[in-house]
Amino acid sequence: MWCDRVAEEMTEIAQMVAVLVDESMSISSSGRLLDDQGQVLKVYEGQIPAVLEFQVPSGCKRFALEINGERYEQEIPAEEHH
Repeated sequence: MWCDRVAEEMTEIAQMVAVLVDESMSISSSGRLLDDQGQVLKVYEGQIPAVLEFQVPSGCKRFALEINGERYEQEIPAEEHH
């Protein structure tokens, strides 16, 4: 479900993702993005886009997308980026 990248490494990745997911698509009507401390990073109202771009605090080990009371968590690998 998730794929993370370091911004400096995103030259070919953006082109690859554009083929798989149309950025105009949405996955839900509303939700929140949270860091590993439960702090709200971003609030989505009206729609959650299929392609999310966001920053997490340094040292953050995971993030979660909360939709309709359900949390979908993703670990952030320490060394390897996917």
